[in-house]
Parts: sequence; C-alpha cells; structure tokens
Amino acid sequence: MVAADIFGDGHDVIVAVLRHRAHRRDRVGRGPHDLAGQRRWTGRFTVTERGWHEYTIQAWVDRYLTWHRELIKKHEAGQPDLTSELLEGIEHIREAAGRASGPDADWLRERARFLAGTESQGHGSGRPEAGPGRANGVVP
Repeated sequence: MVAADIFGDGHDVIVAVLRHRAHRRDRVGRGPHDLAGQRRWTGRFTVTERGWHEYTIQAWVDRYLTWHRELIKKHEAGQPDLTSELLEGIEHIREAAGRASGPDADWLRERARFLAGTESQGHGSGRPEAGPGRANGVVP
C-alpha cells in the first residue's frame, strides 16, 4: 500500500492515481487512489515479478468536478439563479471538447450548445426553450 498527503487550495476537488512499473520497463500500470481522510490518499498495486519497482503518485485539481460539486450545493440550497454557474459549466464542456476527438468531441460540443440554449436537441420546434441550463438549473 502507498499513502500520500495530497492537498490543494481552497475547496478544489483533487483526483489522484498511483502509477507503477517494474524497474526499466516501458509498461506502466495505473490504479486509482482513494481518499482515506481529509488529505490522506491510499493506493495499492500488485508486484507480479521479482526485482525493483518504481511508482509515482500523480494528482491534480479536477476543475469539472469542483464546478459540479459547487453547482449541486447551490442548487440544493435553493439558490434561484444559477446562470453564471451554468455558463462556467458550458465553458468546461467546450474546453473538454477541444481536448477530445471524433464522436466524443462532437457529443461534448452538442451538450455545450444545448446548455447554452443554441440547439434544440430534437425538442420539436427547433427553438431553444430557455437559456443556460434549461429547466431551473437542472443539468442533464
């Protein structure tokens, strides 16, 4: 088992993975890290051959998960206007579409247009029914 104290600024959602390999091998295995406390993450990997092994922990702030968590909190608290939060989410989706390719990029661009209210997604008239987020801040 490998454990690490991983933290970021403020209330950002941190994601971590444990990468490992036998020494001087090209193949790298990956396993998720699990949050075991406030900032303590743990992960495991199985040694399948004798010899030296290398591992590293990679962690990063997940901007989308951070945004999503904050959006849900505000929605559950009854905040009446989530327009700015939904516009921020549209930007996250557009950025993800820029990193994706093929059908995944197309799907993400469609979702961003839908949330922005510029595409009907087959809702009959072809006109958007509302602006960002459509139905009272509920994100599909």
